[in-house]
Amino acid sequence: MIRNLSASITPEFGSGFSVRILEQCRQFYRTYPIANALRSQLNWYQYRLLIQIDNEDKREYYELEAVNNGWTGRELERQINSGLYERLLLSNDKKTILEVARKQRIPEQPDEIIKDPMVLEFLGLKRDVTYYEKDLESALITNLQLFLLEMIIRNSSYCKFLI
Repeated sequence: MIRNLSASITPEFGSGFSVRILEQCRQFYRTYPIANALRSQLNWYQYRLLIQIDNEDKREYYELEAVNNGWTGRELERQINSGLYERLLLSNDKKTILEVARKQRIPEQPDEIIKDPMVLEFLGLKRDVTYYEKDLESALITNLQLFLLEMIIRNSSYCKFLI
């Protein structure tokens, strides 16, 4: 049905009615059926990112954070891709996070409002609430050494290529 609709209205109204866009419009309506519930601070790109999130609490969290913090579309995408919601749930409970995001509750502890915990999965450290400084330092130094060695090897290969 969407393919037929796209084929019939595209010649008259232009390329803005492709099958993909019409499917996104349908998904948008299913996710946000009440037009008055939409937020004027968010644009179509941000809503396209939000409608891809199946979990209603997670979607609401990102929606509220984008509005409260004035996130651009790229910032919202970065926060979604970095798993901000999941990272916060590791250290806090879901109910408290949503209450703070909805401004229904004032944070009592500093860790309730810290929104950018470090993402260090590239270090290969096991997932833990706390780390010893020596473990973090050791993992960082090891990764830096490997990176520098790789750069030296690539550079020497490149220099041989030039000779």
